[in-house]
Amino acid sequence: MGADPRQMEDVGYLFRCLNRALDEEKEAIIRADVPTLTRLAKLKEDLARRISQSPQRLEGPLLSEIRAKAVRNRRLAEAGLEAVEEALGFLEKALSETEAYSPGGKKKNLKRPRFISRQL
Repeated sequence: MGADPRQMEDVGYLFRCLNRALDEEKEAIIRADVPTLTRLAKLKEDLARRISQSPQRLEGPLLSEIRAKAVRNRRLAEAGLEAVEEALGFLEKALSETEAYSPGGKKKNLKRPRFISRQL
């Protein structure tokens, strides 16, 4: 965000940057774009640090909007993680079935497949 250094210390400008970052974060959460989420986490941390060091304070609609967007993004991220956990649980259960029937109709025990990694 190449801008005039005087603007960078203006708390209103910092909050507008944070507001845009939260909008971008929402889209990245929806796309599951981990590199963008990582970049935005660092940007938001830097903006929060700079805002907290500023003697200026912001009140009003922009602050309320930022709080609402932060809550929305947290809920979206939590819902996405829950969906991933549910899908992994379903796959583990489906893959852990150890019995099947042969073409002749006899029960047969199968070797249980294993995940190599649970890392996403």
